Amino acid sequence: MSLYLPDLDPATREYMLREFNSEQAGSPFLPPTLSAQGRTLWPTMMRNAIEFGDDDTLINDLLSTPGMFSPQEAYTRNGVPRTRKVNLRQVAERLGTSEFNTWYVRGLAARFIVEGISHVMIYRAAEPKRAVAGCTQHEGSIVSVQEVYDGHRARYWPAEDPNAFSIPFQPGCHHSIGRVA
Repeated sequence: MSLYLPDLDPATREYMLREFNSEQAGSPFLPPTLSAQGRTLWPTMMRNAIEFGDDDTLINDLLSTPGMFSPQEAYTRNGVPRTRKVNLRQVAERLGTSEFNTWYVRGLAARFIVEGISHVMIYRAAEPKRAVAGCTQHEGSIVSVQEVYDGHRARYWPAEDPNAFSIPFQPGCHHSIGRVA
């Protein structure tokens, strides 16, 4: 496991799965880098990682399944829209790490709310290839568990809100939550 997730135990996995299934039953987030086939296979892969694996399990599943990702991705440089070939390893690592951590944070926050834990500490669960400024500004902060729970994907989905609070802060962020020491 690349991410340090000390509370990844059967109880947390149950909350992660419950939260994931709840989102899937409504209007689920589908990572934009996935192909049509990838969007179909995604929920099963994510459930498998939640129930039996970790971020590395998800990354390996993404890399070992042909056709998971769109071959091209759009991006903007200097205000000009462009496309480029997708680096499969890079996109699988970013997606696998970000999404597993997203569900860990959501599930752990749900668990802590039920257990009556009111605050958590934000910590770096793994060293990123590139530190994102928005992520690092929260490192070491103690925040309300409810705020973390309510902030699930709030910065980037379903609509982009750059002022919203989320942990992970954005896709590619390696920050997570843990118990206050």
